[in-house]
Amino acid sequence: MTKRWVPWCLLPIGVLAHLPALGNGFVLDDGILFVRNPYLRSLAGLGELLKNELFVASAEVRYMPYYRPLSGLLYWLSYQLFGTSAPLQHALNLLLHGLIGVALAQVLLAAGARLGLAVGAAALFAVHPATPEIVAYVGGRQDMLGWLIVLGAWCWCELRGASAGARGAAVFAAALLSALAREFFVATPLLLFAALVPAATNRRQHAVAIALGGALGVLVVFGLRQAIDVEALQLATPGVTDVLVTAAAVALRLLKLLFWPSDVAMEVTLPRLGLLSALAVLSALALTTALSLVWLFKRVGAQARLAAFGWATLWAAVALHTPICLKYGTVSDRYAYEAVLAAVCIAVPALGQLDLRLPIRPALAKVMLCLLLAAPLPVTWARDAEWRSEATLQVAMYRDRPDDPEAQFAEGMRLFRLEEYDAAYPLCVSYQKVSSHAERAGLCVGTILLLRQQPALAARHLEAYARPRPGSVEARVRLFQAWFAANDLEGVRRGLEFFSPYGPDAADIVAARKEYEKRVR
Repeated sequence: MTKRWVPWCLLPIGVLAHLPALGNGFVLDDGILFVRNPYLRSLAGLGELLKNELFVASAEVRYMPYYRPLSGLLYWLSYQLFGTSAPLQHALNLLLHGLIGVALAQVLLAAGARLGLAVGAAALFAVHPATPEIVAYVGGRQDMLGWLIVLGAWCWCELRGASAGARGAAVFAAALLSALAREFFVATPLLLFAALVPAATNRRQHAVAIALGGALGVLVVFGLRQAIDVEALQLATPGVTDVLVTAAAVALRLLKLLFWPSDVAMEVTLPRLGLLSALAVLSALALTTALSLVWLFKRVGAQARLAAFGWATLWAAVALHTPICLKYGTVSDRYAYEAVLAAVCIAVPALGQLDLRLPIRPALAKVMLCLLLAAPLPVTWARDAEWRSEATLQVAMYRDRPDDPEAQFAEGMRLFRLEEYDAAYPLCVSYQKVSSHAERAGLCVGTILLLRQQPALAARHLEAYARPRPGSVEARVRLFQAWFAANDLEGVRRGLEFFSPYGPDAADIVAARKEYEKRVR
């Protein structure tokens, strides 16, 4: 087997690393965006996916400033191929993960890493226990699609020895397409600038072409968002202290998942840090970044671009996710996928400078490498299996983080779905008291209050939940029930006016309208 084809061994490794995910069902937003999405079923629906916000182009409209037409296109194509077959849809995710491992190994080799080190490092990325958050969940393909585009552009430029103009064009295409898969990839120009500017006599020409291509790609993305009237994420103006403390908390969580991924979860409440602690964390990370880049650029030149790409990715993850974490008070562990990829790119050029030759036979060295790669598999597989259903995921969250409000809310919703209302109610109420996006608990709290014959109070909670999710039939039904039970006809009128555009012929809207007309006669 030639060196050129060795990286393709990462494809089966990536699949094997998450094999239990093939038994998973659909969880979280999969039902809204995929299983029940009517726009996936026809060619006409594809147009809606391409010209609308992600959740507007679904069966249950929500107000979220996500314009991801490329992800919508992938959903549409995969639905045409596999329908709602959960095993086949998860198989596609495993394939995407394996291809990212192949692309990562290719760029490590193209940057000058030794074959064994490049393949071994990419394999460790493939089996890392923090990666199931993306791979074992169908919706995680949005992130993987973006990374495949970024690494594919990098591979294409390096393997072809692309000219400055070709690199600029590749960065333009990668910036445009990846940012239309997920918003994080507006950072693509920065990442590929660090990766693709060669240490050559025409370095300035390459740098200018890459910078211009990336900037143009981002401008086109924002132009498209403006054209379809996608609003920006509404954020309060934070103080400098809040920004620094939140950024440090995000960085700590990502680093923790890299080195000790024992409690990976969907959402984690941000730890409370003091300003001095936050400054110490960010200063230490910045100093480590600077020292590693200086050390590597003095010794390995071109290979140091790997570390530059890795550090740019890690800092972009912290910087771009800090505003979201400020708004919601939580950090998503799906961000760990990019952090693991970043760590591989940082570590490989550094490890390449160490003499790791062991006084053992090559066959024994290969056995030791296989054992090293197999060691994380039990943890990774167990985490994959936790994503089997909504209930198994909620159980795992509460088991690993029982004191975290996000985990308590997950347990509350699990009990709510089991109709164990007395046990669910205090958990949902507790979450409302501490969370900045407390309306998420409105369905649980409002429904239980309605059952307890408190319809007026129930309606307040249900309305707070339903308005940001006007396509949720369950929320609308419960809300109209509460208004009618409280004899709040003004609330009913207001609700009909607001919700009717999202389903004028929906059975619940039609029934509510008839009952309203009957009562006002």
